Amino acid sequence: MAEPFYRGMFRGDYQRAWRTMLAGLDVGTEVQFLIDQLGLAPGQEVLDTVCGHGRHAIPLAARGHRVTGADLSEIEIAAAREAAAREQVDARFVLSDMRELPFDGEFDAAYNFFTSWGFLESEEDDLRALRSFRRALRPGGQFLIERMNPIWVLRHFQPQTWEVLEDGAVALRQRRFDFQLGIIHERIELREPGGAAVFAHEMPVRLYQPDQLCRALESAGFRIVQLLGGLDGSRFVLDSRRLIVRAEAA
Repeated sequence: MAEPFYRGMFRGDYQRAWRTMLAGLDVGTEVQFLIDQLGLAPGQEVLDTVCGHGRHAIPLAARGHRVTGADLSEIEIAAAREAAAREQVDARFVLSDMRELPFDGEFDAAYNFFTSWGFLESEEDDLRALRSFRRALRPGGQFLIERMNPIWVLRHFQPQTWEVLEDGAVALRQRRFDFQLGIIHERIELREPGGAAVFAHEMPVRLYQPDQLCRALESAGFRIVQLLGGLDGSRFVLDSRRLIVRAEAA
């Protein structure tokens, strides 16, 4: 049986292939958005689900929040720990599958950012992950999930895009959509300046419609608070670039 993409993709050249996209994001704005929307106060316990290399967790910890990041990638967790040590920030990073987080009612708030949910083997696995997020929260704990808006994605569908990286390599992205399953398949390939491919992975992501996402959250034990369409706090509309749901642990 083939290894799921998420167990192999985040090794080696993943960060290099995504460098241009990540560099174009304003982490400071994203972190302030999380603080505002989750109502975070210094000293509160915060969980970053699928934390990656600590892009949000470390700045939050630097602002006085007690942050724990969880991720399945050993490479990403190691990078997060190294970055926290380098910046002398007290943040905890745990290697864990999002479906089986080792927490029970420990956190005041949690978040899942950058469409880092919805790519597991089945919808039931996705739901297991949401239930795991809920279990980690105290009753009334705040939760925020941020994803690409599937309506916008389909309206502006691009079968292929590419970016030239700083070192001259090209990151090629090819996409196809499975209308039956509601899954967008994106193949990411990194090519050296001479043309040789050094990295190639296909990433399938379920494009949960707003109502489907809300129902999944409710099934996992959340109460929906608000739908937003961007980091400016605007309300969600059909052509919002992002789909952001604020919820709380029921």
